[in-house]
Amino acid sequence: MVWRPRPSSGGRVGIALASAAAVLACLALALGLTSEPGPFAFVELVVAIVALAAWAIFALWTYGFSTLRYTLTPNALVIRWLGGDDIIPLERVDGIYSGQRIGPVRGVRGLTWPGYVVGFKVQNGMPVSFFATTEDPAALTLIVLDQRIYAISPDDGPAFRQELIRRIEQATSTLPTPRQGMLRRVAATLMDPASLLLLGISLALALAVLGLYMLRIASLPAETALHFAADGTPDVTGPRANLARLPLLGLAGWLGSTLVGLGLARSDRALARLLWFGSAAAELVLVIAALRLLT
Repeated sequence: MVWRPRPSSGGRVGIALASAAAVLACLALALGLTSEPGPFAFVELVVAIVALAAWAIFALWTYGFSTLRYTLTPNALVIRWLGGDDIIPLERVDGIYSGQRIGPVRGVRGLTWPGYVVGFKVQNGMPVSFFATTEDPAALTLIVLDQRIYAISPDDGPAFRQELIRRIEQATSTLPTPRQGMLRRVAATLMDPASLLLLGISLALALAVLGLYMLRIASLPAETALHFAADGTPDVTGPRANLARLPLLGLAGWLGSTLVGLGLARSDRALARLLWFGSAAAELVLVIAALRLLT
């Protein structure tokens, strides 16, 4: 039996956020690319890059809103979001309560907006995972296990709780096979503070290279040094336009490592973090090279 979440404005809000981010990205990118290199063009390109990243995250979470379902099988409650499953064995359920027991929904770690709460928090020493379309505690259903609480918002909560109790009384130990959706793993990685920190550092360094190029390129002669020998003298010169490869390399490297890392995180998050650490180190080397060539 499949239960849809409680109707809310979360989907419309997500579409509005993603659309606004997309429009802002397009406008800022157009202004940045058509302006002469300088502070204004640099700011516009930074805005475009940040808005594009925001659009991707808003679009992913909004798609997740449309996939949220609660499925009651004979022996388990399956919470499906972004193609992945959380399997809750009915044998392990210690209690079923209204969400009023946890009080106001605040401090949830994850991307949330009105009518949509997906993430987790620690409440009185117990981790609480939210897969809900409302912040109203009275509309939430709490599924209490021995080491975790799930907060969900099925449409017609009382009827859902009644059916869940009936199935718990008949449950056995046979469980369905969980799905491990790629998008679900991507979303989980984006809620991981260590992963976000590494991605943020790498992006900041790539933007530093872009900033050095945009702010310094106009002051360089038409023919400038493109490489230095070991003794510090330039051994390769050429048109200054060739230095545009520096920010392009930095941004392309960040984007490539981000996509590859998100793919790796599906099976090995530690390996993805290692890749992003290496990407940050490479971006730092590029910053040093940009300082040498552009100042």
